[in-house]
Amino acid sequence: MSEIAFAASINNLNFSLIYDHHCNSPREDNDSNIAHFYTTRNSRSGQIDNIDESITLLHDLCRQLSIDDYDDMEQFELIDALKKADPEAQYIQIEPLYKYEHSGIVYSTSPFSCPWDSGQIGYIFTTLKDFQNIGCEWNSDKAKEYILGEVELYNNYISGECFGFKIEEISTCGSCSSEHHEEIEACWGYIGERNEIIKMIAADYLDPYPTLKEKVLESI
Repeated sequence: MSEIAFAASINNLNFSLIYDHHCNSPREDNDSNIAHFYTTRNSRSGQIDNIDESITLLHDLCRQLSIDDYDDMEQFELIDALKKADPEAQYIQIEPLYKYEHSGIVYSTSPFSCPWDSGQIGYIFTTLKDFQNIGCEWNSDKAKEYILGEVELYNNYISGECFGFKIEEISTCGSCSSEHHEEIEACWGYIGERNEIIKMIAADYLDPYPTLKEKVLESI
């Protein structure tokens, strides 16, 4: 049975926001995903980022920046060497990655206040080459903002803030007075804060139904 996160109705139209328990991870099959979770192998907690692929990316950048002996460096020594070689973040933006785990998991690029259940597990980074691959102009501020957005998105996903929606037209059977719901619009795979997702859906899908759009937006 569908789990309703939000619903609004007016006249013969019904809008439902539904939890999507089969939503794909934003870390998977996402060509625009250009941030790399680079953590210890025992701290991955579901991220599908391939650490070996990340190391290959970092090795390529070490060669580009003429860093010696990178093949002999440990996993996080590569990060230290790259930060030293690129202090202005012209080629790579690196942020520390912390995890808090207590009846749930939360990630952050800043330390948590509780030292018992949290700590740094690695880094998250994106590169000039990553930005070029998706046709975006690079600057370090934009890269940092993108990284923070990816961490927030993954937090939304692992906390279950995943949704789909349906718009239904409701009619009543003339002979038996039972209601019939006909689905006229639906989409799944939204990840984010509930009310922000509703606003996004309203902007993208509800213009053809102005009274329903007004009802939805005034109800959140």
